[in-house]
Amino acid sequence: MNCGIVEPIGVRTFQVMAGGPVFNRLMQVVALIALVGPQPAWAGRSARPSVAVTPPAPVVVAPVEPILPSLLSPLEAQLVRPDLMGVDLALDLTTLSRHQITFDMSFDRTPFDAVTLPIQKSLFEVFAADPRWRVTEEDGAMVAYLRVADGAGWSVPRSGYHRSTDGATWRVDVRAGAWGPASKWLTSPYVKHLAPGVGKARMTSWVMADPAMRGLHASAMSIESPGVAVDLFEAGGSVDRPHMSAGLVQAQQTIMTVVGAAAYFAREGGAVARVPAAEPAAPGILLVTVPGPGTLDLRTRVNPGAAGWTWVRLVSEHGPWNDAALGAGTRERVGFSSDPTRAFYMQSAFPVPQGPGFTGTAEVWFKPDDGGPVRKLSSCAVSVPAR
Repeated sequence: MNCGIVEPIGVRTFQVMAGGPVFNRLMQVVALIALVGPQPAWAGRSARPSVAVTPPAPVVVAPVEPILPSLLSPLEAQLVRPDLMGVDLALDLTTLSRHQITFDMSFDRTPFDAVTLPIQKSLFEVFAADPRWRVTEEDGAMVAYLRVADGAGWSVPRSGYHRSTDGATWRVDVRAGAWGPASKWLTSPYVKHLAPGVGKARMTSWVMADPAMRGLHASAMSIESPGVAVDLFEAGGSVDRPHMSAGLVQAQQTIMTVVGAAAYFAREGGAVARVPAAEPAAPGILLVTVPGPGTLDLRTRVNPGAAGWTWVRLVSEHGPWNDAALGAGTRERVGFSSDPTRAFYMQSAFPVPQGPGFTGTAEVWFKPDDGGPVRKLSSCAVSVPAR
């Protein structure tokens, strides 16, 4: 990636390599070894002569199973999500020439263009089984958000946007299908769209108006291919896009692995990646932490045995707790296997009402793609900390 600051005296450039033919082949073999290792929602008296009436038999009403939750949550507005339309209208136009920054990104798009629809299916099964990616839905498309190591495992916020220690906000996702017509990724004039076959882009950054990121230089790009797309965003410093570049390489490596071993993944239906020891090691154990005020992070491991959607419910002594927010926040596709000894990582961070801690039961629910009944995969006692 070449990055230049447009100045009256010229352009300063920086170079980041994002893969070449030999590097790509090597990373395909290494990534395949890493992947294939051990590894819902819910009559009185009268003045007339009396007559004998046989009361009807009592009607037994079965408990209502929770339905698959919508991704729209009552607490969705609380999410910290960068506004791709937000530009600082108070730019000092007299010094704009020193502050308008361009980023030239060149990359090998061969892995993206090689993804056919059958490979796309295998690819997203691999993403679902790999703890480094979280597969969910956004704006009408299925997306895999890139997770990062956080000291206790792999994690990603609800909308995929990470905050890094260097002050940057960034996101990388791999997408199947097109964005819905109202998506800001589609309608924002600041998103650079690369058509199939185009492997180089010049992006001009804009200055964020979001109070949490005011003054940061932001860039956004969507790399479109017939079978898969990659969306990149970073708001940070003025001379480089390190998180965007590293995320693009990670996406390339995973996609190259699946493209290069398409027959294996078509036969095996995905693979289990290695999981850090700090993460839950067996189904039925659910870890609950509070990464910030009004936020929960839930982690567990499950094996639904088939493709479909999973989500979590928390039941306190007063009944289900914030079903809509919880269902939307934890809705995810995970890996699956006919081998009951295998388990697959679930992790979600999402907003919830602030309040005191409580104890209750956590339930993991599953709705299969084949139209079968919604069922509970596991439950366990949990303590939800104060938020």
